[in-house]
Amino acid sequence: MGCLDGLVRFLPSKEASAQKPYDSVQPIAHIAGAHARHPGPHSDLRHFVEERFRLASKALAAYKLRKMELGAIDFTDQENLAPETRRYPTVRETLAQALEKLIF
Repeated sequence: MGCLDGLVRFLPSKEASAQKPYDSVQPIAHIAGAHARHPGPHSDLRHFVEERFRLASKALAAYKLRKMELGAIDFTDQENLAPETRRYPTVRETLAQALEKLIF
């Protein structure tokens, strides 16, 4: 018997009209309360989120590959490569001169 099958027993009847409104809703609230503990929605949500991350990962990998094919870099690449430029004396000198002009 599924969750909804159990609701048929709680449909309004002549006897139900004599009950308080809360009494007739309580069994439905009990069944609805079990929803949070049911593994189905959690499993569906987990699958949905994992699939989105998998697709995002594939898209980023394809983007990275295409950038490499084109010999292109984006701003994030520039940020990651910037510290490596300190190894080159000409870059250090050029940056020092530019910063000196900027500061003074």
